Amino acid sequence: MPITLPVPGGGGATTPSTYYSGTNLGEYQFVSVSEIIDNFQAAYVGEGKILENVLKGDVTFHAFRALQELHYDTVRSCKSQEIEVCSSLKMPLPHDYVNYVKLAFIDNNGVEHIIYPARNTSNPFAIQQNDDCSYAFEDGDLMHQKSCVITSLSCSAEEIPDLWGDLHLGSAEYKGGKVNPKTQQNSGFFSLNEQGKYNYLENWKSKVDDYCNCTDTMYESINDKPCGELGKYGWSITDCLIGKTFAYDGYTAAGLSDSDCADALADAFADFEVKVKTTPAAERTTLLNSAFNLKLVSKKKILAKVKEIKAKPGKDYNSGGVKGIESKDLYIKAVLPFANAAIFDGNPGAINDMMGWDAIADDLLEGWPEDVTLESSKCNTDSDSWNRYKTGGVGTGSVAIDSASTVTASTDSSAYSSNFGERYGIDPQYAQGNGSYYIDCMRGNIHFSSNLASKTIVLKYISDGVGTADEAIIHKFAEEAMYKWIAYGCASARVDTPEYLVARLKKERFAETRKAKIRLSNIKIEEISQVFRGKSKWIKH
Repeated sequence: MPITLPVPGGGGATTPSTYYSGTNLGEYQFVSVSEIIDNFQAAYVGEGKILENVLKGDVTFHAFRALQELHYDTVRSCKSQEIEVCSSLKMPLPHDYVNYVKLAFIDNNGVEHIIYPARNTSNPFAIQQNDDCSYAFEDGDLMHQKSCVITSLSCSAEEIPDLWGDLHLGSAEYKGGKVNPKTQQNSGFFSLNEQGKYNYLENWKSKVDDYCNCTDTMYESINDKPCGELGKYGWSITDCLIGKTFAYDGYTAAGLSDSDCADALADAFADFEVKVKTTPAAERTTLLNSAFNLKLVSKKKILAKVKEIKAKPGKDYNSGGVKGIESKDLYIKAVLPFANAAIFDGNPGAINDMMGWDAIADDLLEGWPEDVTLESSKCNTDSDSWNRYKTGGVGTGSVAIDSASTVTASTDSSAYSSNFGERYGIDPQYAQGNGSYYIDCMRGNIHFSSNLASKTIVLKYISDGVGTADEAIIHKFAEEAMYKWIAYGCASARVDTPEYLVARLKKERFAETRKAKIRLSNIKIEEISQVFRGKSKWIKH
């Protein structure tokens, strides 16, 4: 909880208006460690005082050591975490974890049910052994026991249409297709009506998405994925530049507005300007001579059309009728020359840059591979102890201490007796059905029993108070104990301090710590009396 004390030394509180409109509720009960250090320097260090020559660095060191020690068993801990237990039955320890206070699961009514530790199991380092029981080694070290499952995944691109071959000039040479001698365009795509072109492009995008999603599951790093990321705009540039140019009505009916396309195109031009400025001079000429040079129409003219589209009110501009026709004419005038220059000039580099097709550019030009196959192995390095504990009593016919269905006298079997004693010698720590856990300190995990899967778990734990800068605070009930801790630490670290003074400061430290613990325990006689009224003895006061 971040604490900001506006009055040095904790001498006053913030104004009510500032306090109740802020986020540091309850701040007045705390004092920051920096103030403790300054106050200690003023009261304890100097000529004629207990500590005459003590460096501020020493005071700071002992102040934080005092903060840590007081957090362990004196200051109340407010730290807690709530998670849902997944199928792994593991919970990582918090980043500032020192020790736990308790673990509990929350029922449907929000009530905590305490979970008790399992003291008869653990998760040891399981050593991989050869057939003759000798130890197996990996890079000179003992090999961890592994059980691996090999899976094979195949992704096919056979159904992806050859978009670049269908759009590119001279596709008869490119793929042996037929070219219309009048338009010099491939007869396949351009012979379709507008709805057919719309369906073609939507089918192409869908097939590419399926292939990329399949291949993405094979690789952990985005840089190793065959498709990479499809660019900042996803398919929006494809839809606006190619889709609305050749299948305007289809994409307008699908809800792709001209103003949205104008925004996307304007952003694309802006990104290209940045790319030109950041490209080395030796490579800049090649970039500018690509399709973005716009041999048919200047870039400024296209940008002017884009701005004109953006300036039109959407509700009037795309409402159909005459204005709808104006909308279509204006958009096509803006992007058709650019689309022709970009697609049909024989240099796809710029359009790949603009549309975010860099990762799939080779596949567009050279054709998609027939399939991509990858074999991967997933290895489990859990120990046998942990594997048996988390699945104990589930479908085995035996009884585990954590099986929610076998905790009554009528269903406990002989397996329970053989493990934990006869019926009349039952161990009380296991005579409950809340589940159990143990902490694997070496790997930093809390392991839960199987009946806690999908349950909501609350961990209340102790930290040392120095996890973050905002935590460097101490309750005012323990302020004096902090001063005595620092004084004793500074005095005991010096060789010229009289022993009687060290002994005196040690006693004062003990007394103030005890006093702080009593104060912070927050014992109220009315609350204790109310609890004991439910017992056999009536307490009067």
